[in-house]
Parts: sequence; C-alpha cells; structure tokens
Amino acid sequence: MTPSQRAQISLEVMYAVGTMIIMFFILTGVNFNREREVNDLREYTTKLDRCNELAQHMNGIYTLGDNATSGFYTRQYVFYVDNASQSIIVSDENLAESIDASCTFVAPIDEEETLAVLTTYRITNKGGIVYLEE
Repeated sequence: MTPSQRAQISLEVMYAVGTMIIMFFILTGVNFNREREVNDLREYTTKLDRCNELAQHMNGIYTLGDNATSGFYTRQYVFYVDNASQSIIVSDENLAESIDASCTFVAPIDEEETLAVLTTYRITNKGGIVYLEE
C-alpha cells in the first residue's frame, strides 16, 4: 500500500464515524422531544384526574342532599371554580409554564372560588347550594 491509499482509507473511516455521530445526535434530540411530550401528557392527565375528582365530590354532595359534607385536599394544584360556566380549571402555581386541564360540574355553587395549594376544603350542601369552605 502506498501512503496515499492509507490516507484515503482513514478519511473514509472518518466520514463514516462522523455520519454515525450526527445520526446519534439526531436520534437523541428526537428521543428527548418525545420524552418531553410524554411528560406533558402525564401532567395533563394527572390534572384532569384531580379536576374530575373535585367535580365528582361536588356533584355527589349535591346529589346526597341537604347537610351532606365531604373533604377535598388540593395537593400541589390550584383549582379555579367558575360558577357561570360550571367549570373547573386546574393549574400550577406558576401560571406562565402551566399546562391546564378543565372539566365541568352540575352542582350549583354559592360563588366562584379559587382553591389554594396544599389546603383541605370542606364541601357542604346547604339547601341545595354547594359551598366550598376552607
């Protein structure tokens, strides 16, 4: 083999290795993006579950009738209960980066409420109106 042939072989190997490295970075980027999407979906479904849990508590207390009471713990989320649209929005404390989830309820409530983080609320039916009290 002449010196120029050896140099040509190593140049081809360098191209192959470079191509494999580029493919590795592309696949890593795709995998990272997919993992982020899965985490966002997991966060959304967790919030939707908590939203439906609160709506179920409120509707259950309304259905049980006068003086029925239940407790609800907000955990790490903020709940916005809107009486006009009969909807609940679940969000994080940091609203700028939050993925929100919403659901609806049928029970009439006394007023719009914002349920704070890490607080236990008592849900009470008083004369057909559902009250959320800290």
